[in-house]
Amino acid sequence: MIAALGGISVVLSAMKLHAVDKNVQDMGSRVLNILTFGNTANIRGIFREGGISVVVLAMKTHTGHVAMQEHDCWSLWNRTIYNPPNQIRIAEAGGISVVMLAMTAHMGNMKKQEWCFGALRNLACDNADIQIAIAAAGGIKMVVSVMRLHPREEGVQVQGCGALVNPGVNADNRILIAAAGVISVVVATMKAHISSSDVQQQGCWALSNLAFKNDTNQALILSEGAISVIVLAMKAHTGHLGVQERGGLAVKFLVAIVEKQNTLETASSSLPRFAAMMTCLGMWACKTWVANKARAEQKQFLSFSKNFKERTQN
Repeated sequence: MIAALGGISVVLSAMKLHAVDKNVQDMGSRVLNILTFGNTANIRGIFREGGISVVVLAMKTHTGHVAMQEHDCWSLWNRTIYNPPNQIRIAEAGGISVVMLAMTAHMGNMKKQEWCFGALRNLACDNADIQIAIAAAGGIKMVVSVMRLHPREEGVQVQGCGALVNPGVNADNRILIAAAGVISVVVATMKAHISSSDVQQQGCWALSNLAFKNDTNQALILSEGAISVIVLAMKAHTGHLGVQERGGLAVKFLVAIVEKQNTLETASSSLPRFAAMMTCLGMWACKTWVANKARAEQKQFLSFSKNFKERTQN
């Protein structure tokens, strides 16, 4: 009703006219969020009216206004969900830089950080250019810093791991992400929040993306003891599809590097890891919805285990 009567245009006009008034910007952001929540037509209307540049300018102008920054970060998060054109428009309007500014200005505000993490994750979804831009802007290091600052806050850790998922899809970013200390942070948060299925799913997801076709990262993940953590997560959340599937996928990539390191010495020192991997893949396979995916990995691992036993007996 409000949008149909031209409400979006009126709100944006007020925000443009009173750009330096933080109260106008705060209330305008609130109204826009209400109008766009779950409403695709209104989201399109805001983009059509140039609303994103207005929101970005408000965030740049009023970095110290906590409430408004929260609303605007949530707004950027909401308007990029499964919407590639919106992702590009927001990035081109300076969305990445304002999110980074907001994170820097409000390091101690946990809810604010969650909104910022969500915005970065959605901006990076299936867009290689934006994934690279986020890493280049220092986004990965910032996410890691915030996660280290709030290790006990489940929401921060869930969204932090989630913010690392999409940038980790990019091959170049995987190297930067690992260098920023992400692997140890993700493993640590999975250990600290074992009862949270959300943390475990996002953590396994981040690790599986980092491990994909990257031998160095796979070795780092193994050295951090991630296998035992993944197994524990899958045992603790047997009925959670996301944990089981992402955990199994992470182990799949780690089994691959063990195959490449197929020497007697390496295998001997890795037997505990092998046992954990087998447990993990067995749990993955017992789920009917992922049994077909796991079967090939089980065969691959069992073949290697058989060859190892034959060599040790000779």
